Amino acid sequence: MLPRQEIVEIFSSFLQFSSGDSTKWVSDSGLHQNMRRYLTQSAPPQRSNLAWALYWHSVWQNQPKSLARGHLYAYLQEVGHKAANKMKPRFRLPEYTLGDYFQIAIASVDKVLKGFDPVRNSNLEVYAYYKLCNLIKDGLIKEGLEEANVRSDWSLLQNSSEKQIYKSLQKRGLSVAEIERYIFAWECFKLVYVPKKPRGNRQLDAPDSTTWEAIAQLYNQERLTQLPQSEPLNAATIQKLMTVCIAAIRAYMAPPTASLDASVFNEDNTLQDILPSSDTTSLAQLIDDEEAQNRRSLLQQINSLLSNAIAHLDAQTKELFEMYYGEGLTQKEIASQLQISQPTVSRRLAKLHNLKNEWLLTLAKWTQATLNISLTPDVINSMSGLLDEWLEQHYGKNNDV
Repeated sequence: MLPRQEIVEIFSSFLQFSSGDSTKWVSDSGLHQNMRRYLTQSAPPQRSNLAWALYWHSVWQNQPKSLARGHLYAYLQEVGHKAANKMKPRFRLPEYTLGDYFQIAIASVDKVLKGFDPVRNSNLEVYAYYKLCNLIKDGLIKEGLEEANVRSDWSLLQNSSEKQIYKSLQKRGLSVAEIERYIFAWECFKLVYVPKKPRGNRQLDAPDSTTWEAIAQLYNQERLTQLPQSEPLNAATIQKLMTVCIAAIRAYMAPPTASLDASVFNEDNTLQDILPSSDTTSLAQLIDDEEAQNRRSLLQQINSLLSNAIAHLDAQTKELFEMYYGEGLTQKEIASQLQISQPTVSRRLAKLHNLKNEWLLTLAKWTQATLNISLTPDVINSMSGLLDEWLEQHYGKNNDV
């Protein structure tokens, strides 16, 4: 995936997946024109994409149905792709493509926007990245996803209801007569299409040319019988109708781009009153910088927490910490040096680990409240590793953290 470079494209284009997880950028004309208008009329050229994101988020909070939502959806496309790439290897789900993970992420953008607090975290990209990773994981584990997020195109079409298709096409702006034609074609599709299911019901392959011909033949027979004035349709046209249905269903159930042009933007604010100034930086660098900053903040908190806690330990526990972390002694060696039994050492070390777990819990609560990071198993393991790292450095030859 080639990253977008121009500020207009960053806030007006969307990823489109094709076979083999290949992608291309597709521009939304309404968002493109709106963004270009604002760049021309309101903003100096040095304003960064981060500043624009904060601006559109502030507009969205006051006008949730404005074009601001579309600009934010476009802005977070690369973040969704990065989150999908990170989470896909963690799940043994061969039937799920990278595009499936990406769709799950993008369908959760509204949750990200609602949870983002610019006062506590000024970087929407980094916040969204961590949040979308967690939402992908939670969604797959709980299986509480809309079908549009996990089904292939043809599985989605086959398993949709007539009511869903009607509402999807209605929202797309089609007339009642046009919708009836689509639904009639869809009913023929369901009658004729009998897919092979080597990858499960959620990942069905597209109909072959023979099937499309059979669907068109059934459509023309039934349609002309009911409405003799109707025009016959060939297989290619039927396939196009079904493709429109798929796009409409996805947009209706998990809206990415299809309904963005329908919104009308009407905002009186000026950008200079809201936008901070900063240099443009790549998303990867931003995330790396944020992760490094979070690590430094964690180490500072660990240093403060443990320095204070260790100062209040009794002499026996301090001695045990010194032997275990500073000298790296085994239970047998500690028992020999203290002239006590190994089971006694084991019990004391168990208390030591319980104490460390209490510190870890305190640190975890601080991390969640201050850094706005969800407490996933990976995050907890990382903090536990940092605790061990601090103790080893504290009791080692170099006491600097």
